[in-house]
Amino acid sequence: MTESTATGPSGGGLFEDLIEVLYAPSTVFDRSRAKKAFTYALVTAVLVGVIAFATKNLMTPWFEAQSDLALKLAAAKGKPIPDAAAASMRTFTSWGIVIGAPLTMLLGPYINAALLVLGAKLMKAPLTFAQAAIVATLGGVPRILGWIALPVQALVLDGSQARSIADLSMGPARFFDPASMPPAVLTLLGNLDVFRIWQIALIAIGVSVVARVPRSTGAVIAIIMLGIGAIMQLLPTVLSS
Repeated sequence: MTESTATGPSGGGLFEDLIEVLYAPSTVFDRSRAKKAFTYALVTAVLVGVIAFATKNLMTPWFEAQSDLALKLAAAKGKPIPDAAAASMRTFTSWGIVIGAPLTMLLGPYINAALLVLGAKLMKAPLTFAQAAIVATLGGVPRILGWIALPVQALVLDGSQARSIADLSMGPARFFDPASMPPAVLTLLGNLDVFRIWQIALIAIGVSVVARVPRSTGAVIAIIMLGIGAIMQLLPTVLSS
């Protein structure tokens, strides 16, 4: 199948869409092409916020390990951080991740939507910003499962052996020593976990269905979004190294 059907069913509530997009994405995107993204983004942000806040204590060893890694890297660059500032940094890191997670779910889809529109223009696909936003928001639902997977792993893993938050990645990042791996490379590997790949696959399907273009075109547009997004994420790391 290279092109989506013209019109799909109009039914499907918000929570139905959030669940069904995981196993019937074409149907969900077809009936959601004219819907607004904000309510979906808000609900997913609240869900992730609740999960992150409720599991913060469970995740503490990995948050602290992430802070310790940053302190070691700063010292290695000849810019040691004083003890008082280090304590504040640990608090900032843990709360920064907890607060940042829902903000990413709320605002991230709109950034991705802008990148999708850019990719669509390059591929000459008819995709509006509003359509791209609903695709990006529903396509990001697997990230909720990613936030559930973190504390589940924390329950069974030894927190005393934590090296960084990358140890809980469901991708290649967990297999490398974060202390010896260049930060930019570790960031890139962290973007290649199971849930991120699932997200990109859903977005590719969504673009195909909503813009009524071949699956291959939807995949290219999703990859353009991923590539530009990765460059934007890596740039601060590269500039600070």
